[in-house]
Amino acid sequence: MLDLLIRGGRLVDGTGNPWRYGDVAVQGGRIIDLGHLAGAQARRVIDAAGLVVAPGFIDAHCHSEMALLANPRHEHRVRQGITSELLGQDGISYAPISPRNRAYWREYMVGLYGPTPEPWDWSTIAEYLARYDGQVATNVAYLLPHGVIRYEVMGNAQRPPTADELRAMQALVAQGMAEGAVGLSTGLYYEPAIWADVAEMAALCEPVAEAGGAFVAHMRGYMETAAAALEECLEVGRRSGAAVHISHFNVNPETILPLVDRARDEGIAFTYDLYPYRAGSTILSPPLGAWLGAGGVEASLARLRTREARERLRDILEQDGKPRPAWEAFVISGVNRPENRCYEGLSLPQAAELAGQSLTDFVVELLLAERMAVTIIGHQNHRDEEQVAALMRHPCQMFGSDAVPVGGKPHPRGHGTYPRILGHYVRERKVLTLEEAVRKMTSLPAQHIGLRDRGLLARGMAADVVCFDAERVIDRATYEEGTRMSEGIVHVLVNGQLVLDTEVHTGALPGRALRRA
Repeated sequence: MLDLLIRGGRLVDGTGNPWRYGDVAVQGGRIIDLGHLAGAQARRVIDAAGLVVAPGFIDAHCHSEMALLANPRHEHRVRQGITSELLGQDGISYAPISPRNRAYWREYMVGLYGPTPEPWDWSTIAEYLARYDGQVATNVAYLLPHGVIRYEVMGNAQRPPTADELRAMQALVAQGMAEGAVGLSTGLYYEPAIWADVAEMAALCEPVAEAGGAFVAHMRGYMETAAAALEECLEVGRRSGAAVHISHFNVNPETILPLVDRARDEGIAFTYDLYPYRAGSTILSPPLGAWLGAGGVEASLARLRTREARERLRDILEQDGKPRPAWEAFVISGVNRPENRCYEGLSLPQAAELAGQSLTDFVVELLLAERMAVTIIGHQNHRDEEQVAALMRHPCQMFGSDAVPVGGKPHPRGHGTYPRILGHYVRERKVLTLEEAVRKMTSLPAQHIGLRDRGLLARGMAADVVCFDAERVIDRATYEEGTRMSEGIVHVLVNGQLVLDTEVHTGALPGRALRRA
């Protein structure tokens, strides 16, 4: 007797091959058979007639760490068909962190991750990953965060490491890989990784390459400086031998994709992820310049209280006493203090006008009041929808939501990325075929991070499975209402257990940490 049988669905197996009709047999958390299983008996039979049956979707880039621990049902992700998420992005996350540094990171990251659930009782990668085993709805895999490792050894030092410091960081990387991490991430837009050079990153990637992991980078720039920023990351791959992956590759495809093809011709294993929106989301201080956030929250607050910092910001934010037009593209999506929530959903100039202040005075006072934890959405003007489509079509591309699950007006990508791909870009615009899109959501990210038993509908694979209505699946989240749930995902299995059953969350928490084999 099987645990579960999915009967009569349209199987899209994750390889990119054409779909076929068939059944999927699940036993002991694994797929044990596929095909026309007419005589099979099961405790639960799902009639998948009219549905697509695919491997569970793997989010190649998100920031769900604390949201998942705080709300283990993770319903807004499950309703997108997501069964696994890659954490530890942009060089900033929650392990390995020694007790002496917890207070620093707890405050530094609240704008991206929200409050840290108590107790914070882990330090190592092994201890941290154990917090997810059997306690959450979806699986997680983890990248070692370069910025955290650098801070453990060097603090906020704005210089290259000494030989001893470099060896200490390498040791932390090697230990983290041995404990189950799947690679190393860096955020060359965020402190302290912003102070690193190629030599440092390549040295840290040597133990990553030895373990078969990937180097995942938030580049220094994605617009005018994208070519140079990409070359820096490719050089890390050349020197270390690690595969190179670029996060949220929001670049001009006409100029940058030829560089990607040239790198692959050279022999560099290269991939990138992309979300299906023309807006990003981050915290407010980095777009204002690295100088503002240098040294951490307390140093930033002290700096903001000086006349020199205010005048420097005035040059950045204003011209002839009026907001520079570029700042209209930045919308406040999240704050913590109740009295400031009236600004969520407004552009920076709109919020300043509501407050009756100049843009500079408003930004300074808001950052001081929120202790730097202001989350924003930045609408992008350097590429159009056709360029987004061109980036999607490249064979090296996979999908990642870059979900930032904080704020009253969050970016819709946290609730809508995967149904948006299937509904808008596959069904309506036909940018990708269904089979191509599913491959970019499943087997390609599994290959990227070395998950050998995920990403395919095949015998012996883990039973992470999604059933969806291809004619109905769509995102409902918008920039005005970023938390609206998606529609059309009907059933979701994680490790063989139904987490979503006929579009109703079951409350099951079968997720676990996926440690690199």
